[in-house]
Amino acid sequence: MKQKRTKAEDTSFNPEEFESSSQAGTALKDPDTEVTPPADTQVNGKNFADKIQKKKFTPAPDPFGVEGIKAGDNHVHLAKSDTDHAWIIRFDQNPNQGEFTKENPHPVIAYLKSEGFRWGFSDADGKGGWGKLMREGHYTFAEHMDAQRVFRKAAEMLGAKEQGIPR
Repeated sequence: MKQKRTKAEDTSFNPEEFESSSQAGTALKDPDTEVTPPADTQVNGKNFADKIQKKKFTPAPDPFGVEGIKAGDNHVHLAKSDTDHAWIIRFDQNPNQGEFTKENPHPVIAYLKSEGFRWGFSDADGKGGWGKLMREGHYTFAEHMDAQRVFRKAAEMLGAKEQGIPR
């Protein structure tokens, strides 16, 4: 015959019923006991988390190339420089090569000057280019569109096909 248990006996918990009395609670009771992590978290004796290196932040190059257009034998690039706070137009080859000189410049040079671009060397990378300062000292969409318009017109003047230039 089964004995009936009282409610007080049903809710009591004795951990020694599940583990042998010699092992029960030794890790919890003994503060000098060293707990080692599972074997799969260690690699060559070092903690796996210590071996993983965090990915280092690499900022975008400055000046940051926005777009480029092949213009005949030349290639024209538009870049944005955060260091210089300017839009920069660069050419792979000097437009004044050949029949043009400093005294008789290529029409694209006169056009860039008329649009407010000036020749200079970037503080960001030390390379030369035609730059125009951002009026507010930071990126604005209106100035980006203006720089793109001048950039496309300059590429067109150097021989870029009009249908190849995105509008």
